[in-house]
Amino acid sequence: MARVKVRNDARLRKEMKASGIDVLIAFSMENVLYLSGALFSLQDYLRERLAAAGFVRDGRDFLVAATNEMSVAEAQSHVGERRGYVEFRGTALTVLAELLGDWDLAGATIGIEKRYLAAEFYEDLQGRLPKARFVAGDRVLEIARAIKTPAHLDAIRRANCLTEDALERTFSEIHVGDTEKAAATQLIANMYALGCDVMRHCVFTVGDNARHAHPSPSPDKILEQGDVIRVDVGGLFDGQGSDIARMAIVGEPSSEQRRHYETLRTAQRTIAAELTPGVTAGDVFAKAVEIYAGLGITYRRDHIGHSLSILGAHDEPLFHPGNPTVLEENMAIALEPILPDKDGRRYTVEDIFRVAPGEGELLTTRMDTSQMFRVW
Repeated sequence: MARVKVRNDARLRKEMKASGIDVLIAFSMENVLYLSGALFSLQDYLRERLAAAGFVRDGRDFLVAATNEMSVAEAQSHVGERRGYVEFRGTALTVLAELLGDWDLAGATIGIEKRYLAAEFYEDLQGRLPKARFVAGDRVLEIARAIKTPAHLDAIRRANCLTEDALERTFSEIHVGDTEKAAATQLIANMYALGCDVMRHCVFTVGDNARHAHPSPSPDKILEQGDVIRVDVGGLFDGQGSDIARMAIVGEPSSEQRRHYETLRTAQRTIAAELTPGVTAGDVFAKAVEIYAGLGITYRRDHIGHSLSILGAHDEPLFHPGNPTVLEENMAIALEPILPDKDGRRYTVEDIFRVAPGEGELLTTRMDTSQMFRVW
């Protein structure tokens, strides 16, 4: 059974028309998944095994992949046309050029992922389609992905709520004396037990390790009384990535730890009220700086959040100073205004909000984050 389509066809057509693009072709794992529904999990690091997904402005769509991946394409993809190539005997670009010729698109204006496609492949494709005009399609894809369809919002909510469930289960299972790495391993096991298909990231820091942004879990650091735990985790659930962060405390927090966490959490929810249509991402960042200033804090980080990509990573709009991107209803925003304590340990609460009239709508509703979770 094909994966539920989250592709925003109406937005793609609108942006393709504005850019003069007849056919849009994706090669990255993220955008092949977005356009076709098929997830080729090795695509990130087997760059020679190209896959290509395409969307034509008239509504036709296609997928080209190696024949040894076609079972995935058949099981997951929702496109109308699928074609395979035998690896080492043919190439994705040969089949892609043939398909475009068959569809009378060999002389079309073709939008491709210029930020992703290696120069050698780009030149090869140009040679096979000498009458075509090639333009960058990256921005068109970004703009279309940013506005989520109802099905996409449902997938985002499900993936992130299951991630919350995994976190809550893990916090109840780990104990004083466990190592940081053992605790992270338990979280990863719970992610898979609750339906995760592929882990994307797992930052699990304890105590002073929270000074680092993305360290690997340590096999030496042991959970001790008074340690603050910071977790930022994400995985793919049926093709949609999650990305949330939560805090826990080993034992009871000190008054200083409690106050610092409550400051962060209050600021995050106050900032979320700004996630409304019509404001810019830069406006929201400026408001966050203002909110922290009102609490007597100078905010020094370079961003406070990002749109959630289909793989759970950073996507436009990014919430940094001066970003002019205007927020629109049904964007899904991962809001994470990280606040280090006086010793540089990062306190983080990251939630997913839908841009909505009035204020941002919280999608990650499984866990009560009003205080840090207790580990004993």
